[in-house]
Order: sequence, then C-alpha cells, then structure tokens
Amino acid sequence: MRRTVRPGIILAAVLATAALSAQQPQQPTFRGGTNVVRVDLYATQNDKMVDDLKQSEVDVLEDGVKQTIESFERVVVRPPVAQELRAEPNNVNESRQMAADARARIFVIFLDTYHTRFEDAARLRTALQEFIDRVVGQEDLIGLMTPEMAATDVTLGRRTTVMSRLLDTSTWGRRGRLADFDPIEEMYGVCYGSEAPPIAPEMIARRREKLALDALDDLVTHLGGLREERKAVLAVTEGWVEFGPNPTLSRMLQADQGRIPGPPGGITGRGTTRESGRVDTGVNRDQCNADRLALANLDHKDRLIRTAQRANRVNVSFYPVGAQGLDAGVTAEAPPQTTTNRAGLAPTIGQQIGSDVRNRQNGLRLLAEMTDGVAIVNTNNVAPLLRRVVDDLSAYYLLSYSSTNAKLDGKFRSISVKVARPGVQTRARRGYLALRPEEVPTTLTGDAVTPSLSPGQSSVLAALNAMAFNPRAELRLRASAYAAAGQNAFVLVGTLDDAARRQPEWARGGTADVTVRGSDGSTVLTSNVTIAADGGFALPVPESGGQLVPGDYTIRVRAKGGTGATINETARVVIAAESPAIGEAVVWRRRPATGTVYLRTADPRASRTDRLRFEFATSEAAAPSAMLLDRMGQPMSVPLQVSAREEAGVKWIVVEVALAPFAAGDYAVEVKAGDATRTTAFRVVP
Repeated sequence: MRRTVRPGIILAAVLATAALSAQQPQQPTFRGGTNVVRVDLYATQNDKMVDDLKQSEVDVLEDGVKQTIESFERVVVRPPVAQELRAEPNNVNESRQMAADARARIFVIFLDTYHTRFEDAARLRTALQEFIDRVVGQEDLIGLMTPEMAATDVTLGRRTTVMSRLLDTSTWGRRGRLADFDPIEEMYGVCYGSEAPPIAPEMIARRREKLALDALDDLVTHLGGLREERKAVLAVTEGWVEFGPNPTLSRMLQADQGRIPGPPGGITGRGTTRESGRVDTGVNRDQCNADRLALANLDHKDRLIRTAQRANRVNVSFYPVGAQGLDAGVTAEAPPQTTTNRAGLAPTIGQQIGSDVRNRQNGLRLLAEMTDGVAIVNTNNVAPLLRRVVDDLSAYYLLSYSSTNAKLDGKFRSISVKVARPGVQTRARRGYLALRPEEVPTTLTGDAVTPSLSPGQSSVLAALNAMAFNPRAELRLRASAYAAAGQNAFVLVGTLDDAARRQPEWARGGTADVTVRGSDGSTVLTSNVTIAADGGFALPVPESGGQLVPGDYTIRVRAKGGTGATINETARVVIAAESPAIGEAVVWRRRPATGTVYLRTADPRASRTDRLRFEFATSEAAAPSAMLLDRMGQPMSVPLQVSAREEAGVKWIVVEVALAPFAAGDYAVEVKAGDATRTTAFRVVP
C-alpha cells in the first residue's frame, strides 16, 4: 500500500457549540515533514467526555520513547444541518481534500449483502436512515459499500439523502432469498447438483464469505490511504462462519475420473459478475473444479485477526452491527457440523444454532475490540446504540509530534498516550507504518507537497480520473471521440448493468431513444437503436457521412424494456479543436458466457476470466506499439497482441489483453503511433 505524505497545514479554529465561549481560539500549526505524526485522542471520565484537558497533562510515547508534542487542539464536531446547507464535494479530488481534514469524521456503512437476511435489512432500515439523516454532522463525510463494489467506487459525501433513499428502496439483504439469482452459484449447482452429499451449498457459502472478507480488506486499504486520523466503518452483517480447509470438499469426484485437474485458481467473479443464459457444464466443469479446490483450501480462522491488525495500523475502527438482532434464526450457509461435543455426542440442532450464532457474534466483537470500536450485537434496538457511536466520536483532541525515529524502514511503530489526571481513560490510534524511501515526495512547493510524476504516471492518473463512473447506474454510456478519414465523430456504446439485465423486463433486451445536442442546444442526431439480449448497443455519430464541429455534445438516452420499464441516462463528449492523431478507445469484452465473441462495453470493469480488446481510430501511418502500465505508470512485462485493421476508410489500432494473470486493481493500456500517444484505464475486479 502506498501512502501519501501530507504537509503541515494551518487548521482553522474550530467552531464551538453555543454553550462555549464565542472567543475564537488560536489557530494551531501542524509542521510538515516525513516524520510528523498526528494522533486523535479520546478522553473520558465516568463515561463523559473530558473537555478541559491541557497539553501539559498528556504524554505520547512511540515504541516506548517519549515524544515532544508540537501542537494540541480540541476538536468539536458541529451538529447536523439541513441537507441543502451542506457543502458537497463536486469531484473526487474535492472529496479527498475534505476527507484529509482531521476535523471531518469519516463513516462508511458496509452492507454485507451476502450475510444479511431480507427481513433483517428491512428491520434495520429505519435505524440506519436515522443515523444517516439526523446524526451525521455537517462536516462529516459518509459513504456506502457492499461486497459487490470495489472500495475505490465508494463515494464520500455530505448530502446523505441519496444514500438514505437507497436504503429505503434497495432490497440489499440477500441471505436465504430463494429468488436471488447469481450465475456463478447457478454454475456450481449445475456442475454438482447430482453429488451426494451436496457440494454446491458449501461452495456457495465459502465463496460468499470470501467475497465479503475480501471487500472488507479492500475497504481497510482504501481508507488507510485517505488520511492518518480515525475512520469509522459500520459493518452491518450477521457475521461469518470463518471457514477452514475441508479435504472432503477437494476430493476427486467420480464424474472427473480420467480428467487432469487444473491447479486451484482465483474464485470466479465478484458479486457484480452476473452472466445470463444456461450454464454449459462441458465448458465450465474445469472452472467449477478450480473454484472447488480453491474454496476447499480457504483458511479464514485467523483472517479476521489479520484484518483487524491491518485496520488498527491504519487507524480504521470497526463498529459491527449484528443484523440478526435477538432472533438469530437457523444458519443457512454453513453445512451441518459432524463434530461431537465434550460428551462424545453429536450436537443437537439447537446446540448447532447457538454455537453458530455465538461464533459469528464473537467474530464481530473481536473485530470491534481490536480496532477500538464497539460491537452492536444481540439487540433489536439499534438506533440508540448508533447514536452512542457518533457521540463517542463527537469531540476529541488532535495532536502532532515529530518522531524521534527518522528511519524510512516501512515498519510499524506503536503509539501509547498517557494522561496525568487521575480517573481519565484515553483511547488513541495504536500506531502507524513508517514511510519507505520510495514513498517520500521529492518536490516541495510552499505549503504543498507535490510528488514528482513521470509522464507515464501523469497519463495513467488522467486516464483513471476519466474512468470514473457511477457504480449504481443501471445503464452505462461510453462516448469515444476520434478524428480520422477527414471526419470528427464518436462511437456511443451503451451497456445495461448486469444487475439490471437479469431483471425480467430486460431479459430480451429492448430499445433506446438517443438524442445528441450541441453546446448551443441544437439537435445533432435523434435515433432509435435496439438493445440486444446481451444488454448492449452501439451507435456511430454521425450515423452516415458528415462530421461534427468542435465543441461539447450532450447525449441523452431513454432505454425501454418490457412491461414499460425505462432507464434515463446522460453523457457528455468533447470534440477537440485540434484533432488527436489517436482517438479514444472503443472497448470490447469477451466473457466466458460469450465464448469467442467480443461485445462492445461501456463498463471499465472486467474479471480475470475475461479478455479485453481496445480499438483506437488513428490518422497516423506509423506502425503502432502498446504496453501495459500499472496504477503508478510503471511498465509491466505482460505481452499484448497489437494489430491494425481498416473499415470504411478508418484505420484502427487493435490491442488485446488477457486478464488471467492480473491481480485486482487499476491498470492502463498505452498505445503509441509516431509521436502520438493514448492511454486508457481499466479495472480488474475479483
């Protein structure tokens, strides 16, 4: 994980509540440097916040060595205000700048869709809405995440009505829902439906637990990179079984006699990977077996401890909310246990249920205790406890010191805080990771730290910003502009989200009314296109002949499915005054369900089982080349297939990428022809 060093900043005086003096305190100054550490300190006495602590009463020790406190400030979080009065970030950079403010609390609600029943989600809806609308303060930032999302898709904002509305309308609890369709789980059922004892249910349970824990790890890493001060995660879940290795699950099956088993691979898909159509066991049996071997070898016994340790090191606190309340119910995922109790007898059903619930709740308590959070479990009255969580973080002390250990070794350093006043209990971040030499910025300009970026890094960052999209959109649009064969044009691609495409009203595709308007409001094109059963459509603009003048164009699409279902979406494309020699990429994707057929896509995400093809229109006559870059713009030794084709007088550079060797993360394809370069980012999801 790479961490960004923030310089010393001048913090504005904290606005106190009406009960406090109106006199403005002196503005504290935080010094900059590679060894400056900020610590958030929570002090209580008799369960009440201590609001008059003085710097002279506090000692900070790093690895047992006393440090000199250089700044000391009491932060009071301002109470909630009306949504329209909240300052909302306009883009990702503004969101990150707001998150860097130590006086803004950060909350992320993690909805564990795989381990929450529908009825429990409905029961918790009101309490979570109240938490979002009435408790979160005006300076706070809040986001929402599910296991189907990547952590980088989490949007932090202050106007919480959208998230509240999502909780109100979304049936996000998936555990035990008979009507819930997941193509990978369907594939397991088809592959092993005739096996006895049943194999598919345990594979499904193990895969769901892995995806949920993967998402939590992803979230911890992401939040750790936002800032040093505390970040709070409200994990709404029933908890996890914490599966261990199961040799019985990995045994050779009779149906596979004579087949050469492949090595255990990555688990197929994240929750967003939903294919339509029937599963062909002849094609997917090897994938099923690869998943079965990988799932059988999972070892989650110590994983929560490792996750908690990582969270502790980057100052992320967990506040698990037990979704099951007092009515735990029967565990749907875990297969019946065959172990015996101390008397040598098999446990009764009641004992199995009680043991499972206690194990899940113990895991949630462990996660909270190791990260200085609070576990809200075994209760149906969640609302007051959620308010207590926010009150717990409503006021604190923010201090900084320059570490006496200036080594750039990347090691963990423990922090302990002691207060001289008797009876005062303290909580503070327990440590931090020191920087490594390569993480130290090389350019200082005034009060800002500006890391030196290579051209590759700059182009990748620009491509990543351009890749930003709404993860909850039901219809995604991608407009790829180019100038070739004497014309300015663009290709519009639309893709229904997999979750929308599996709905009955879109099962057979549909139609889309497309309107393109210029910056002066004039209508450039109106067209009606067919949305194929795979959920996609493509439209060249202009459709035949002619060209577009430079300027901004607005695209409006109204998609129509069965039973009157509609989706409205807009997009924007810019036709540059100076025609680029290499146009924006048209992206094609090949998935297991499509065989050898590539389909155009507007979704920048793909899984390791997919292949991607990027096509760039070009006016360059020089032979093209391409390379793969990581997130930091560094070349990767991954071979790319580069070719060229010509269609209707337009020359296209074609680059194909197989994603099997990739880890989850962001990457970019850089294409060069002559002096022209074009970089396009994409994301590999688990």
